[in-house]
Parts: sequence; C-alpha cells; structure tokens
Amino acid sequence: MQLSKRERNLIAIAIALLIFAIYYNIILLPAMDNWALLEQQIANANNELEEAAKVADVDAYKKILAREGGIMGTYLDNPEALKHISNIAAAHGAVINSIARSEAQGTADSEYSTVSFNMSISMPQLATVEFLHDMESDLPYVHAVKDVSVDAARQAESGLSDMSLTVDIYYSAKYGVDDVR
Repeated sequence: MQLSKRERNLIAIAIALLIFAIYYNIILLPAMDNWALLEQQIANANNELEEAAKVADVDAYKKILAREGGIMGTYLDNPEALKHISNIAAAHGAVINSIARSEAQGTADSEYSTVSFNMSISMPQLATVEFLHDMESDLPYVHAVKDVSVDAARQAESGLSDMSLTVDIYYSAKYGVDDVR
C-alpha cells in the first residue's frame, strides 16, 4: 500500500504531536510541578529565615548568657549588685573598704552598657584566691573581674592582704532579660 505525500505528512505530524504529548505529560509537566513546589518551599524557607533572624540573635545571646552563668538585665540595679558583692566578700571574711561606681559606658543604641565598680578590700591572705573565684562564678550578672592587685606585705603581721579590683557589669536594653528585678 502506497501512501500519498499528504498522508505521510499527516502521519508525521500526528507522530510528532504524540511524541510531544508524551514528553509533556511524562517529563515536562512533572518537572514544572516540581519547579513550582521548589519555588514555594524556597519562599516558605525565606519567610521562616526572616522570622528566625528577628529572634536568633536574642536566643543565641541568651544561650551564651546561660552558658556563662550570668544574667544581663535591661537595667542595672545597683543596690542588688552591691548586695551580691557584699555577700561574696562576707563569705570570705573580707572587709570592703571602699567601692566607687563609674558612670555607665555605652549608648542607647549599642549592644550593651557597662558599669564599673572599683573596690578596695582587706581580707585574709588565704581567702584571696577563693574570693576571686567566687567573684568570677557566683556574681549573677554578666561581668568581668579585672585590674586585680593584691598587696600582702602591707598588713603581713595580721595575716590580711589588701586587694583592689574592678568589676565590670554589663546590661542591655536590647538583649536584656528582667530576671534581676
């Protein structure tokens, strides 16, 4: 059986349409569905990322505070901080001779502010290391003990030593928690 040129052209067009329909249904349509699904998942992930970014720095910061064992308040309650320092000193038989508080360092839009307490303390020489350890570990604020100076020769006959140190206590209106109130 001989097919005319017109019939051959119609069969070729029908086969091409059949191949395109198979390609469209088996390959192209599922790929386009997957592409649309991926675009939706990317949009959802970006939205979740934006939401997480709003609180991620605060959550991470609070985890750091918990790991370091301190509380960063939104303000600093001076009498409460001094009470903690005084209790630590009393536990070691130390006498606080003087405390000078500096003005807060930091600006309203900064990450945190710092208040420094410069102290002069007399204590038994054997309690010096334990006192410093307790100042580092038991003060319930994010803080740094620095500029420690011990003079054991000044009161050698009494077994006391004179110590001066600075305690920087940090607080933040941006990241603070109100646990110190």
